[in-house]
Amino acid sequence: MEQTPFSSQTYASQGQPFRVTYKSMDYHFRLLDPSQLNRDTSRISLYLDGQVQTMVREGKDWRFENLPDGIDADFAQTIWRSICLRYRF
Repeated sequence: MEQTPFSSQTYASQGQPFRVTYKSMDYHFRLLDPSQLNRDTSRISLYLDGQVQTMVREGKDWRFENLPDGIDADFAQTIWRSICLRYRF
């Protein structure tokens, strides 16, 4: 069966994999376009919990564009810190 370009199976195999621990739970996500990432990036796309999520920067803080149920705003900051450590920003 051929995969559609926007299926969740497609995203599951693309991008840079990450793992973060937040509130004593491990989360796995993928940064979908790491080539566009730099210190001035204001929008990033992630594959998290089987969905593509977008994070946006507001000043120095990061937040999810559409906050998924059950995820608080500090989770976006934790994800960004993990990305910064990986790419040494």
